[in-house]
Formats: sequence, structure tokens, C-alpha cells
Amino acid sequence: MMKVMHFAVKALAFAALACSINIASAQEAVAPQFVKPPVPFKFREIEFASQDAFVKAGHRCSTPHEAHKIEEHEHDFQSRLATMQPMASLAARVIPVYFHVIQSSTSSNGGVTDQMIRDQIAVLNAAFASASISFSLTSIDRTPNNT
Repeated sequence: MMKVMHFAVKALAFAALACSINIASAQEAVAPQFVKPPVPFKFREIEFASQDAFVKAGHRCSTPHEAHKIEEHEHDFQSRLATMQPMASLAARVIPVYFHVIQSSTSSNGGVTDQMIRDQIAVLNAAFASASISFSLTSIDRTPNNT
């Protein structure tokens, strides 16, 4: 669980840093017919000649990206992570599944068979086994609908 939380926080930090990447090269890669002409606009009572001027002024992402601050936050995160107690293992959980199939009463095409449903429950159980979660097929009901 700790690795998952650490990964999630790192992913968020990476996403925040990505905001500050200069997008000029990405703009150059855009085909000319899709490039919008510069349009002046106001943001927080400041007027910019174009979106490019806004980006060059450092306003692309409102999050400050100062290296020393990032290092401080990373150090703080690592310190807190080191003092955290591992979570107690959660008891196995069983999720009841009620499958409702709506199908045409005049056509056999597109019908979902009971075996298809059982196979999908098996896929879910395999995917969530490591998290101690299982799915139990409780019922299948079918409703004809010709509209």
C-alpha cells in the first residue's frame, strides 16, 4: 500500500512539473492549418497579446516550480513516509454481482450468454485477487426490450 501511495504522490508531482515544460516545440509540431491566430485576452486583470505571450510570461501553470521548494517537499514527504505505520491487512471482501441483461426478444444476435457472464466474473476475480477482493455472481436476469 505504501508503494502505491508513494507512486501516486510521485505521479502527481510529475504532473505538476509537466505544467512548466516549455510547449514551444509542441506548438511547432502542430500543422499550420490548426494554429490559431494570436488573440489578445485578459487574465487576472493583465492583458496579453496572445496565448504565446501568456505562456512566455510564465503563466501557463499557476503552480510555482522552484527547485528548492520541490526538494523541500520531497524531503518532507520522505520523512513522513518513513514514520508511517503500515496499514493493517484488510479482510477479504466479497462483492455480490447482480447481472441484468437487456436484449431483443425477436433476435438472437447480440445476446450475452450465462457462460460469458461467468467468464467475465472469473476475469474480475483474477484481476482483483491480489487486493483480497472477489466477485460472486448472485443472479442473472434477462429483460426483453424491442425498442
